[in-house]
Amino acid sequence: MPIHKYRPANGTERMGFYENWCARCRHDRPEDADGGCEILRRTFIHEVTDPEYPDEWTCDDRGRTTCMTFEPLEHE
Repeated sequence: MPIHKYRPANGTERMGFYENWCARCRHDRPEDADGGCEILRRTFIHEVTDPEYPDEWTCDDRGRTTCMTFEPLEHE
């Protein structure tokens, strides 16, 4: 099954993705010295067709989305 780069279609879809993945991931901790997840920042800055758009956000042909670098918080 082919995998494609994923870009949310609108703000509501973006919030759903964020809640399912980013908000539960150890990489998106704003209190960290680096200010949180670089992947998330790059999705705001670049178009999905730009080489700088992250490969980590993916979607398959069935519409299932994921972040390939997701690591759950320790308390999950």
